[in-house]
Amino acid sequence: MALALARWPYTYLHPYSLQASELRDVLWTLYRATCSPEAGLGLNLLARQYTNVSSEAIPEELLAPLLGAEDPDLAFGAALALDRQDVLQAALRDPHKRLAAALGLARGGAGQLLAPVLTTMDDGELDHLLLILKPLPELRPALVTLTESPRRQAVQRRALDLLARLGDPADALRLVAANSTWYANDVLNNLDLRPQQLEDVLTALLDQGLDPSEVSGFMSLATSGRVPDGFVPAIFRQVGPDAQLSLVSFAGQQLAVSQNQDLHRWLWSLIDGDFPEKIQERAWAMLSGWYGTYGSALELSRASVERFFGGFAAFTGQLCVIIENPQLTGRFFNSFRFMAVLSSVDEGALAPLTELGASSERLWQALLSLTQTQQVFIPDRAAGLRLLGRLTRSATQRNTLEIHLRPLLDDHETPADLQRGALAALYPSAAAQTAYLAQLEARLTLAQTYDERSPIETVIYSLRAVIAQRQ
Repeated sequence: MALALARWPYTYLHPYSLQASELRDVLWTLYRATCSPEAGLGLNLLARQYTNVSSEAIPEELLAPLLGAEDPDLAFGAALALDRQDVLQAALRDPHKRLAAALGLARGGAGQLLAPVLTTMDDGELDHLLLILKPLPELRPALVTLTESPRRQAVQRRALDLLARLGDPADALRLVAANSTWYANDVLNNLDLRPQQLEDVLTALLDQGLDPSEVSGFMSLATSGRVPDGFVPAIFRQVGPDAQLSLVSFAGQQLAVSQNQDLHRWLWSLIDGDFPEKIQERAWAMLSGWYGTYGSALELSRASVERFFGGFAAFTGQLCVIIENPQLTGRFFNSFRFMAVLSSVDEGALAPLTELGASSERLWQALLSLTQTQQVFIPDRAAGLRLLGRLTRSATQRNTLEIHLRPLLDDHETPADLQRGALAALYPSAAAQTAYLAQLEARLTLAQTYDERSPIETVIYSLRAVIAQRQ
């Protein structure tokens, strides 16, 4: 009975009807007692079919004579055990032996020989075969046919799995169309995809409503250099809100690598434009993260401005947008301290800021408006006023400063930092500051009451702080 159950029709075609470990023990006892070739063949076939059943190697010379056995099942079993590809390939034409022969060829590393018959097998046979088949280029046409024919879902899925492992770029769109969540990473990580193929796949994924943040392979492409910097701006308005949010992050990561000014301007356009608040906040988060790069953060110097903005014209335009839109300023820029660039101004940046024609005048007016912009931190407003004084060139501008900033000095409730900023703007040179200090001290000697002395003393204190900072 044990020898009969160990023959290939049972072990290969009805494996779940056997107690494999118990049968192995019986056959092993028989083999050790008699060196029976049939017992050895049974042990070999069990070990091939059941991954959890191990057996000592059976000598090939013991099994070889069985190839000529009169019993066709015994002879075919020997061919399976000895990986006789010629016999197994011929057996593919026999419906009774086809599955066993196919399994034998697949396990023996000759899966390419199955290409002509793969599509002729029924779903039950393919359920077993596709689990052990290796992805081979010769099998691709047959696997594609299986995915496109009315097969059982499990069969189609296993054929798709093999195509994914095979990694032919021609199957990329087929895979993501079949199951974007399951195959997206395999496809996107395929370095053989040409640039246009990769863009087509990304577009297909987005068209299906996929959120890029849910696919690690999608987001990792941002820093790979494989996706053009213009991809996100081109497709952005075609996708849903969740995907848009992820694409903003994608573009921000691209910007940090490529420093592409077109992409930089596009991210700014999200902030300037009529986009949902979440989109604007994410765009600013990506920009401010780039500006705050450790060791090379944005500052108001020629080298830094040219690195991040390409020149002073673009930088000035965006700085004015920030200052001129208090709602934006309060929502984004305080928390990320973009205005802090005003606190440390390199001398070499002053001339370019005054040589931009209408843009320079716009910047000057924007800085002047900081006196009333409550949404900006007071230290940053003060820094803006200090810069304003250094950019003031004409008598008209000087008179305008006097009109707008003098009230800050006369109001004893003006915050000290803001008062110092106004003083630095009105009296930008050391000589002017010293002369004004002398005037204040003279006025102080003439003051009679506390109410008269207190405001003067406050301004003197602030002015001395400005002078000390300059020194």
